Amino acid sequence: MGLSNFTREELAAWVTASCQEQGVPVKVTHPSAIRQVGVLLGVKAGG
Repeated sequence: MGLSNFTREELAAWVTASCQEQGVPVKVTHPSAIRQVGVLLGVKAGG
């Protein structure tokens, strides 16, 4: 699924609906979850 043809508003609506369907929050705020995403993306600690 290519997302480049969506407007910012359409993409936000899609993300919100998808998260609601899966029962997960739209935004991640838990520090350890954010760190884990950073590790997956190759971000160095403190960077």
